[in-house]
Amino acid sequence: MGRKSIQENKNIYFQTRYDLDISRELTSEKTGISEDRLARIENGTLADPEEICALAKYYKKPELKNYYCRNECKIGLKPEETIKYKDLSNIVLEMLAALNSVNKEKDRMIEITLDDNISDKELKEFAEIRQNLNHLSLGVEALKIWVEQKIDEGTIDENKLKEYMQAHEK
Repeated sequence: MGRKSIQENKNIYFQTRYDLDISRELTSEKTGISEDRLARIENGTLADPEEICALAKYYKKPELKNYYCRNECKIGLKPEETIKYKDLSNIVLEMLAALNSVNKEKDRMIEITLDDNISDKELKEFAEIRQNLNHLSLGVEALKIWVEQKIDEGTIDENKLKEYMQAHEK
C-alpha cells in the first residue's frame, strides 16, 4: 500500500485490509466488490452477507463472518461477545474449563429444569449455568473459526474433513 492511513474510526473491514497491507484495488479485483463499494463498507455502510463472505475468504479471516453476524446482521444480532481467532490450545483449554463447570452443575441443572419451570429462587443458579453453557458455545464457535482458518490456509483438507464428519454421522 505504501501510504499510512489517516482514516479515523477504522472499522474491522478497513483495519483487516490495512493490516494485511492490501490495496482496495487488489481487494476489488479478487473479491468482485467494486472499489467504491469497498470504500463505503470500510466507512460504515452496511455490507451484504455475500460481500463479507468474499472478504473473509480473500483475507483468510473467517472471524469477519462471525463479527458481521454478531454485530451487523439484523437477524443475527446477539448480545454475546464476538469471537476472535485464537490458537487451538487456547480454544481447547477454554472449552475444557467450560465443560468442567457445566459437568459440575449438571445435576443442579436437571433439578432446576425438571418441572419445566424456573422459579425466582432457582433463577440465579440457572443464570450462572446458562453463562457457563454460553462459554462452551463460544468455544465451539471459536473452534469452527479455527478450522475455517486452517482450511483457508490449506493446512486442513476440507473435502477429507467433510468425508470424516459424514462417516461419523452414520
